Order: sequence, then structure tokens, then C-alpha cells
Amino acid sequence: MRRILFILALPFTLLFAQRVIFGDDFTTFPGSWTLGGTPNEYWSQKETNFFSHSYSVKCTPHSEYRNNVSVWMERAVNFTNYDIGTITFWVYQNTEEGDFLEFSYSTDNGSTWSVAWERDGFYPVWQCITISEIPNSANRIRFTFTSDSGGVNEGVYLDDVIAYGVARTLTVIFYDGMDDFPTNWTLWGNYPWTRVTNRSNSAPYSAKCSPINGYGYYNNQNNGIDRFFRLSDYDYGIFRFSLYRYLEQGRDSIYVQYRLGDTWRTLMTRTGRYQQWASYSFILPRNADGIRFHFKSNDTITYDGVYLDDVILYGVSTPRIDIWTLALTQPPGSVDSGSIVPVQAEIGNNSPAIAGTPVYYRIGNFYNALAIVDPIYPYATTLVNFPEWRVALPPGSYPRKCTTAYFNDFVSGNNTQSGWILVSTPQSIKEGEKERKRVEFISNPRKELTYLFLRSGGRFFLKIYSPTGNLLFASGENSLENLPRLPSGVYIFLLEIGGKGEEKKLVILR
Repeated sequence: MRRILFILALPFTLLFAQRVIFGDDFTTFPGSWTLGGTPNEYWSQKETNFFSHSYSVKCTPHSEYRNNVSVWMERAVNFTNYDIGTITFWVYQNTEEGDFLEFSYSTDNGSTWSVAWERDGFYPVWQCITISEIPNSANRIRFTFTSDSGGVNEGVYLDDVIAYGVARTLTVIFYDGMDDFPTNWTLWGNYPWTRVTNRSNSAPYSAKCSPINGYGYYNNQNNGIDRFFRLSDYDYGIFRFSLYRYLEQGRDSIYVQYRLGDTWRTLMTRTGRYQQWASYSFILPRNADGIRFHFKSNDTITYDGVYLDDVILYGVSTPRIDIWTLALTQPPGSVDSGSIVPVQAEIGNNSPAIAGTPVYYRIGNFYNALAIVDPIYPYATTLVNFPEWRVALPPGSYPRKCTTAYFNDFVSGNNTQSGWILVSTPQSIKEGEKERKRVEFISNPRKELTYLFLRSGGRFFLKIYSPTGNLLFASGENSLENLPRLPSGVYIFLLEIGGKGEEKKLVILR
């Protein structure tokens, strides 16, 4: 799945852009993941809350996590054939303040770990998180959940963890280890940020949210530091920094923002305590021209403060990839309630480079499936098969759409194809009646068999399911030998003739 990138290519040379190293929707778990931490509290597979069907993993086997727990799940990863690694994942988080989910990576097979993202608190909707800046020397990744003794809640769910190897050219626009702070920064507000020596990520200096070179900050602070630049010569920017914080939970906060036009947009807000250095990385659009660290405190308790170090901005040039959705090929526009239908879409790569991408297919609010497609060759199309859909919806019309989710797609307007699907009440037929003049079920009183007579030529296959989805019979090609005599009841049969399938509900009355 991983290949080398040729940045400058002669005609007929294949470019390699972004490839999917692995994608995990947790249909099986733990699989490639290693679990550890507090005994009897490990991450567990769940089917009660998920982003894509039909499973996720949760930070606890219980309905609520316990106090004083630390559990992790980790796995190997290999970015060595790429310039950089990227991880995306979906998270649903309902935790108490001080109970953290962390994402970290290791470059020495787990001896040491670098925290690349962390969060505590209440975020009870599914959100996609992107960790865009993982060194190609990273060989393990880890999710860790840690709780304190101050109360419990539902917990954290993870779904659709996807690792990408990314080929790109990075240009350092600036790096600041705060040795000369505040040079090149614009300071504003009261109690200004200052260079300090009492904490640093890379010695000897960092920048602090207050003028105190030591523990503490002031009440009612409202200040910030800005830095301006130009990204228009690149496809996008990567903004990375290291932060240490110890603040009053929920009252004192640090806001990380970027400027787009005349508007400052928030990338991240953090409060409370995280008394260690963590690195953060964000994608900036090519028309962004400023970054800001904005600190605010109230009039009650103060603690240590916010420290900033190792701020770096890259301009990124990549092969320009356009992955698009051409058509919703399955299911057909009308299906019967209670049936089991195939789900399929056609996608394409309108680019000169090989790529890989996740693809989502959603039907109403009841079906949302993930497929990983890798490779997609230049200027080619491919059919993507998703898990079968068991139509449990009542009759009616429901929206459906398929979306390619290529990270940093150069043309985003063609990623999605949408439509509607009609769910109908199935028609009951008696044994011996014709079904749309294509099939006829006839009971043979001399043998315990039911014969199927086809009114159409061509290759055919037949499958018969119980209403609960159990497979009762599967034919060979053009063969119905050993087809059982079915007792009275309701069945689902799937008939494929000449490569086209039709699925119907069958009621046999004797």
C-alpha cells in the first residue's frame, strides 16, 4: 500500500500522493491493537454508539468509566516510505473535567511517547480529529484514557481510525524557539506575554501568558500575541507548536486562532490543567495570513499559566489530487422493507497520481458505512462495495449519499453524489405465482423439494435468507440442486440474473 513519491515527474511516470496505510472501523477488535492499563477496565468494542456501522470502541467495558483509571490501546504503524504521516479519527466524548483522552506516537517502539492531541470535557457529538504532523520515523500510535478521582461519566468512543502516508514538500516559513521573543510577534492587551526561563520545551526559553517569570498569572488578564505571514505560494500550511498549561478549569482559557481576511477563527480552546508539554498541529488554508494565542482569566483563582514553545509554520506543496464520486450504483431507487440489498458506488481519480481514500455511504440516519479504497490509479474509476444493508426502515423516501473523504482533496465540490431511495411495503405472493414474470416457485408433492423455474436466460445465482438474516440456501452457478422444500413462512430471496440482482420478500402459504 505504500510507495515512493516522485516530486517532479516525466511523462508516463506515476506520482504517489497520499495513500491509506490502514483504516479501522472496529468491526473486529482488538485485531491489530494491543490493550493495556488498569486491569478489567480496557478499551472494549461497542455497538450502541458508533459513527460508521456497526461498531466503535469505548474507553471502558462499563456504562460509565471508573475513577483513577488509565487504559490505552496501541498499534504499529509504518510511515517510512513517505514524507510524513497523518492520522484521522472520529470521537464522541462525554467525560468529566480532568478526565483526558490523549493521542500520542512513538519513534522508538513504545519506549517514549509524544502527545500530539489531548482533550477532556463534554463533546457529545461525533467529531473528526486530524493529526496532520506525525514524523515518518513514528512506528507506534496510542490512544490513552485517564480519569482522576473527581467523578465519572459515560466515557469516550472512537471510530474510523485511518492512517495516511503523505508525500509532500515542506518549506519552513518560520521557526521560533522563543529565544528572541517577542521579536516578530505583535503583543496586545494587559499584562503582556513575556519570555521566561522557568519552563521550556526546548531549553532555555519559552513564552508565557503573563509577565511573571515563575509560577502564576494575574486576575482579569485579556492579552495575546499575533504573528503574520503569507501562504499564497503554497497549497496549504501546517502550523505546529508546543503548549504547557495549568489554569482554573472552565474560567481561564487559551484560544489558538488563525486569521482569514478580517476574521480570527478558533482552532483550539483549552482550559484546566494539563501539566506537561504537548505538541499540536493544524492545517491552515493558503489564504490564512496570521496566527494568534489569546489568553483570558477571570477574577477568582490563578494557577501557573500557559507556556508556549517551538512554534513552526510550514508551507506545503503536494500533488494536486481530485477524488470524486461518479454514481450511486446500488441499491436501486426502490427497495422493500425487510429486504437485504447490496450497497455500491462508483468513484474516480481525476489526477495524475496514485492515491488512496476512505469513502462513506449514508442512507438516512440508519446506515453509514466506511470503505477504504487503495490504490486508485490516475484517471481511473472503480466500484466500491459496502456492507449489505438490511432494510429495517418503515415505508417512505430517505436521502442517501456517497462521499469520498480524501484528506486535502484539491477539488472538494465533486466529492459527493446524493439521491433518494424509496422503501416500499413488500408484496406477498403465494407459492406457484410468478414474480415479475421472471421466477416461478412450484411445490413438488412427490419430493421434499421446491423447484424454481426461470423465465429468463443467462447466468443466475439464488440465495434465500430467513427474516433475521440467516442464510438458508445458496445456489451454485446456474444450479438449483438440493433446493429445500420450504415450510410456510416469510423468506427473503436474492436472485441475480446476468449480473443484475433483485431482492424480494417471499411469503409461502400452504
